[in-house]
Amino acid sequence: MTPSTPNHDDLEAAVALNADRANDAREALRHFASHVNKLTVHDDELPEYLTDLLADLMHMCHLDGLDFDVTVRIARDHFQAELAEAKGGAR
Repeated sequence: MTPSTPNHDDLEAAVALNADRANDAREALRHFASHVNKLTVHDDELPEYLTDLLADLMHMCHLDGLDFDVTVRIARDHFQAELAEAKGGAR
């Protein structure tokens, strides 16, 4: 059986879903930054807060006995698969 080629609508939906994911992540990061800073957060400050959030997540994983590196590898695999889907191919 030959795998079917995704149609244009499927590809557009996958691209839109990835954009939604990015927007959700950006909103979560803004929430974290405003919680930490208690001020309005500007786009140019987001990389610094991303670093802080990742470090805080590492602390949480350490305290809770979770393997941060494994989680990042799994997340990277999901990310790659979602990008491939939006390009119309398998990973």
